[in-house]
Amino acid sequence: MTVSYNLDISSVSVFVFMKLLFRWRGSIWKLIMNELLVWLCGYYVFGFYTVAVARNIREIRELPSFDSSLRSVDTGVTRVRMTVSYNSAVSSVSTFTFFRLLLRWRGSIWKSISGELLLWLVCYYIVFVVYRFALSAEQQQTFEAIAHYCDGRLVYIPLTFMLGFFVSIIVDRWRDTFKNMGWIENFLQILAFRDISMRVRRRFPTMETLVVAGFLNENELKHLEDISLSYNKYWVPLQWALSICVKALEKKYFEMPYAMICVQNEIKAFRTNMAQLCNYDWVPVPIAYPQVVFLAVRAYFVICLVSRQYLLKNQVNDHSDVSSLLIRYLFICHLFLYLMGTMIDLYIWRC
Repeated sequence: MTVSYNLDISSVSVFVFMKLLFRWRGSIWKLIMNELLVWLCGYYVFGFYTVAVARNIREIRELPSFDSSLRSVDTGVTRVRMTVSYNSAVSSVSTFTFFRLLLRWRGSIWKSISGELLLWLVCYYIVFVVYRFALSAEQQQTFEAIAHYCDGRLVYIPLTFMLGFFVSIIVDRWRDTFKNMGWIENFLQILAFRDISMRVRRRFPTMETLVVAGFLNENELKHLEDISLSYNKYWVPLQWALSICVKALEKKYFEMPYAMICVQNEIKAFRTNMAQLCNYDWVPVPIAYPQVVFLAVRAYFVICLVSRQYLLKNQVNDHSDVSSLLIRYLFICHLFLYLMGTMIDLYIWRC
C-alpha cells in the first residue's frame, strides 16, 4: 500500500526535505536498489569487455562478419491481434521483475519490430562493407561528405513532434474504444461487432449462427428479416428493448414511470457507446497523418544507413575504431527500437 509521509512534512524547516529524501520504507531507494546494483555490475562488466576487445583486436578486418547471423531475414511485420496480459509477470516486485517483463516475446516490442530491425541491420552492413572495401579512396571521400551532410540534416525531421501528436491521438482513441465496448453480451452488441471485427464476423458469419449461439430466437429472426431495409438494422434490438420497457410499465413491473425512464436512459447510453465504436470504425485517423509519420520514421532510418556509418576519417587507431563501432552500433539499435517500436505498436492499436 502507499506509505504515508504527511507527518514528515507537517512543519516547515531546513531539514524537512532531508527527512523526506532519506526515508527508506516505500522510498525510491528501496525500490531501485537491486536494479541499480545489477546495472552497475553490467556497466563495469561491459566496460572491462570493451577494453579487452580494444586491446586484443588489431584490425577491424579480422573481426567476424557482423552480419553473419543475419542471413535469414523475415521482412514481414508481425501483427499483434489483441492486447497480451502480463499482470502475472509483474504481480510482485523483485530484482528480476523487469527482466521477466522485458524478455517476454508474445505481444512484445521484439516480436513487433524483429523483421524490420533485421532488414535494417542487413542494409546497414551492406553499406558498411561497400564503403570500407568496394569504394576507392576518392569515392570514400565523397561518401564521407554525403554522410556528414546527411547527419547534420537529420534534425530537420521532427520525429519527436510528430510521434508526440500521433501517440496522443491513438492512445485517446484506444482509451475511448475500451471504455465504450461494454460487458453486456446482447444482440445489439453482436450486430455492431460483426461489422467492426473480422474475428466476430468469422465467429458469426450468418444470422442463423446467432440463433444457434442463443443471442436470437427463431421468431425474432423472422421478424428481423421481414424488415425491408438496405441499411444496417442496429436500431431494431434497441427498439425491441424500449418497447419491452413500456410493456413492463403497463404491467406494473415498474412502480413508477421514472424507473422506466432510468432503464431506457441506460439502454440509450449503451446504444451511444456502440455508435461511438462504429464511428471509430467508419472514420479512422485521416490516412495522411499516419502516412506522414510512417514515412518520416522510415526515411529517418534510411538516411541513417549512410549518416550513422563510422567514417574512416574519424578513425584514430584500430583500438578506438573497434570500440567506437560497437558503441555506435548499440546506440543506433536502441534508437531503432524506441522509434520504430512506438510507431508499429501505435499502428497495431489503431487497427
